[in-house]
Amino acid sequence: MPDMIATKSVAIYIRVSTAEQAKEGYSLPAQEKVLANFCKQKNYKIYKVYKEMGISAKDISHRPVFNEMLRDALTGKFSAIVVWKLSRFSRNLPDLTAVCEDLFKRHIYLISYSEKFDCTTPTGRLMLNILGTTAQFEREIIGENVALGLLERAEQGYPHFAQILGYDRIAKNKWVINPQEAEQVRFIYKKYVEFGCITRVSKLCKSLSFVGKRGKPQSPSQIACILTRPFYAGYILHRGNIYKGNHDIIIDVDTFNVVQKAIKARGKQFGKNKKLYFIE
Repeated sequence: MPDMIATKSVAIYIRVSTAEQAKEGYSLPAQEKVLANFCKQKNYKIYKVYKEMGISAKDISHRPVFNEMLRDALTGKFSAIVVWKLSRFSRNLPDLTAVCEDLFKRHIYLISYSEKFDCTTPTGRLMLNILGTTAQFEREIIGENVALGLLERAEQGYPHFAQILGYDRIAKNKWVINPQEAEQVRFIYKKYVEFGCITRVSKLCKSLSFVGKRGKPQSPSQIACILTRPFYAGYILHRGNIYKGNHDIIIDVDTFNVVQKAIKARGKQFGKNKKLYFIE
């Protein structure tokens, strides 16, 4: 890099997404250690280490630490950003191009430790675009693979959520009924059939100190979610399609469909844009 960077401060940006936290070399401490040593060897003064955990690189709008770093960069607090790999910075090519254009206008450079490119030269910027395209391609492939995996699980009768009131997950593909929670679910269905009012059911549940899986009181939106989940009747809902599940039921199909019809009849009260599903 130009000598000017060696005499000014740089920022280190490190990031892991949820799926990558367990991978060797991707952890935040591992990235920070490598990049801190790199900066020391290059005589770069570290202004700040920006750390983002459990955040995807599909776009920048939902990355608060990344955006804090950009604000600091554009106010001249450092003259380069050091990353372990370009995919840590961004996997979205339009975002990458737009951000780098703003940075380069202000003579702020991007340094990738593992890919070793120099953004101050035309060749380096070409390499940046090539790597950016590759990163976006990888992101799209990962997204397709994840979507395919979730579809396959649904077709096999397994949900992709981690927990649900009324059941305990005792293995990756094994859900068993939690008797106490199941009684709460049955109570909610019974009282909705009786009252025909989600808000009233919610108030009753709160008066009885009923709570959800995470220990929070049953709000009207949570009651609505329970009343519209085919999982309780033995089915998996995935992207608008219903698949037969491999778990025991808490609510029979007839009761589930009766509740859906009642909710549909009171569409304005529940939310007219809410999609309801009936089990045939």
